[in-house]
This record gives sequence, C-alpha cells and structure tokens, in this order.
Amino acid sequence: MPFKNVISWTSLISGYEKHGFGVEALEAFHQMEMEGVVPNKITFLGTLYAFSHSGLLQEGWISFTTMVNKYSIASTMEHYTCMVDLLARAGRLYEAHEFIEKMPINPDAKLLTAFLSSCCHHKNVELASTVGKKLLQLQPQEAGAYISLSNFYGLVGDMEGVANVRRLMLERGIRKEKACTWIEVSLKVHSFESGDRSHPNYQKIYDHLRVLIQKLKNIGYVPDISMVVQNVEELTKEEILLGHSEKLAIAFGIMSTPPGTRFLIVKNLRVCADCHVFTGLISKIEGREIVARDSSRFHHFKDGVCSCGNYW
Repeated sequence: MPFKNVISWTSLISGYEKHGFGVEALEAFHQMEMEGVVPNKITFLGTLYAFSHSGLLQEGWISFTTMVNKYSIASTMEHYTCMVDLLARAGRLYEAHEFIEKMPINPDAKLLTAFLSSCCHHKNVELASTVGKKLLQLQPQEAGAYISLSNFYGLVGDMEGVANVRRLMLERGIRKEKACTWIEVSLKVHSFESGDRSHPNYQKIYDHLRVLIQKLKNIGYVPDISMVVQNVEELTKEEILLGHSEKLAIAFGIMSTPPGTRFLIVKNLRVCADCHVFTGLISKIEGREIVARDSSRFHHFKDGVCSCGNYW
C-alpha cells in the first residue's frame, strides 16, 4: 500500500487477532509505531485481544501500560475485559480478581462472564462462586452468562445450582440460543443443529461419526462428558456430545469431500472444549485441514494442532 494509516494497521492487527496470531499482531504493532503512525483505542483493543487469545501475558501488560502511560488513552470496559481475560486464561485468577477489585469502574456482565469462564476452566470453585453471585445480581440479558454459570454448577455436581440458574432464565425471559454449524459442500450450504436429525442423510452422517469416534478412542480420545450438565447416565452424555452441531458438520464434510480436502465450518456459538479436541484429532487421523469459525475467532486445525495453541 502506498499509504498506511491507523485504520489499515488496526485492520491488520485485528485480522491477526481473529486468527490467533498474537506474535504477528505484536510485530505489526511495532512496525506501525516505527512508521510514525499513532495507535488509537481500537488498535490497542485489537492487540489486547490478540495477546489474550495467544497467552502472551507479558506483552499484554506492556501494551496496556503503553496505552495508558505513553499515549494517554483512557481504558474502556473492553480494555479492562481483555486484561481480565488475559490474566484469567493464563491461570492467574487471583491477580485477575484483584485487577477487577482495583478497577475505577464497576465490571459489567461481559467482563464477569469472561472471568467466570476461566474460573470454570481452571476449576476454581471459590472464585467461580463469588463471581457467579455478582453476575446474577447484574441481571444480564445475554444467555451466555447464565450458561457459563450453569455449566460451572454442573461441573462441580451442584444440580440444585443448575436448576436455580435455569429457573432464573425462565423468570427473566432469557432464552439460550441453539447451537448451529454451517458447512458449504459443492456450492450448497448445509446447516446442523445440536442433536439434529433433519438432514436427508442424517443416518449416514451419524454412522460415519460413530466410526470416526471409535478411531479416536483407539488412539486415546476420551469424550469430555463434564461438558454435559444434564443429570443422566454417562453413555447418554456421550450420545449428547456426539450430536454437537460441529461434529455433525465435520462428519458430513469428511464423507462428502475427497480425501485431503480442506474445508471450513462456521458455528454461531463458541466451540466447546470436547469438540475442539475432537476436531484436532480428526485433522490428524484423516489428514485434513479444518478451519472452524466460531463466535470468537478462527481455528485452523492441521496435523492434530490448532492455530490457537489450545488457548481460546
């Protein structure tokens, strides 16, 4: 480009962030500064997201302090959320909690939901309980906050807590968005919902998916049934996991395209931990490159490895 301004540099950094390329985002930011282009609050939001999604803790702190001290840019709730997410994803939960307590503004539901998600991931019951209570007091209108809290109660075996959260959702008119994944094959878009049996080839898809699951189990894959909060038998939980929309789309993509073909799936919600493991292993045993776009970012799976480094 003959002329690069803050918009073009910020777009590049945000693009790297969406694909989980934190190091590349950092390099672009440094190049931007070297060329004398002054970053704005959106630029720093992109860099902080990139560092959060790549586990670059030190770089994130430097970026945050640079924004405040060097460029005198006031932090917004989005910047604070990125920093909490960065610390919490790295397992620095008590540092993240202290950061929240010292913020000059009260945290919103999105920030607390991000923190709660990491508390659940790291199985910190104490902090998850604390932040969960604060979150419900805010009466958030987004279903994600309630789902995260419900998943936490399910994870620790508190079925009464799960029931209470679901009751609150009903009372407050909050409805969970149903998971849906799309895949394009031969210029036609196919959509799958969780537990979907509406596809004309659903029986073949499920049969092929069961074959794939058995292949994965033969190399050590164990379905993460902790993701299922319903109080049912373990085999039933495995069946529920089997019907996740991204698994159905991937099975259809593999059976409908030539060996070695790269394909893309798009999901309306965040990919779950079990499906993330599943997709990585499938990319290895089937020799496929699978790109998954969820509500947060792009995941590039190849040879059993995801571009996010299992950091999403």
